[in-house]
Amino acid sequence: MASRILFHYMNCEKKLLFSTAFSKAYYFKPICVCCASNTSSSRRSIYKTEEVKKFRFFVLQHYLDYLKSYNAILEKKFPGAMRVYRVFMDGMKEFFNDLKLYIKLVHNLNIAGKSLETFNVREVELYEQMPKDMRRIAPLLILSILPLTHYVLFPIAYYFPRHLLCRHFWNLQQKSEFSIILLRKRLVHNKPVFRHLQLQLPKLKENALHKKWSVVLGLVGSGLQPQPEQIVACKDLFVNGPYHLMYLSGNHVVSIFCFIILPLFC
Repeated sequence: MASRILFHYMNCEKKLLFSTAFSKAYYFKPICVCCASNTSSSRRSIYKTEEVKKFRFFVLQHYLDYLKSYNAILEKKFPGAMRVYRVFMDGMKEFFNDLKLYIKLVHNLNIAGKSLETFNVREVELYEQMPKDMRRIAPLLILSILPLTHYVLFPIAYYFPRHLLCRHFWNLQQKSEFSIILLRKRLVHNKPVFRHLQLQLPKLKENALHKKWSVVLGLVGSGLQPQPEQIVACKDLFVNGPYHLMYLSGNHVVSIFCFIILPLFC
């Protein structure tokens, strides 16, 4: 009886050990297989992403090289068209960069409450010049919106840059030539304006500023530049005196108009 119980106990223990070993083998084996498969798949995915990146970089590099060579081919076959294209592309970039800065300056003056004294020389020049450039280039930009008009307008503007384009589209030689033309147009009206100022000098003999103003006119007539303080000291002559707009002769007004206004549209 005891032997049968011992034998039964031994059989149960063997079954328990076998089932435990089988369960361990059953549970641990799939886990190891999954880990191995995950590791191999992750390695394979990393390898694939690196391959894809290399392939993309290879394609992009060859595409950029193709574009560079294509631009060179276009410049050889169509040099005039590429020159016009480059002039307008570079000009538009420079124009819009200055336009952004001009809007910022206007915002600082009107909203932020700053004054022109806080601006540097380039900002002051841009604040004065940009409205003239906008008036000059506005007709071309507005008309180019219409379909197929840019095929006609841009070549015409390229051959008449002084009248149809602004300084952003000019090269260095054109800027120099056009500035000389503008200066000559201004100098034509300098002498008439100066003569009108001299004609009013005898009427100022009883004025306290007669001596100071005669010194200023004498310096200008001899080709010298008077100091700004000397001119500012005589500003009352232009406020209440004979040089006020209400007292100027018709020829004097026309000369001033031609000296200041007309060159802006040339």
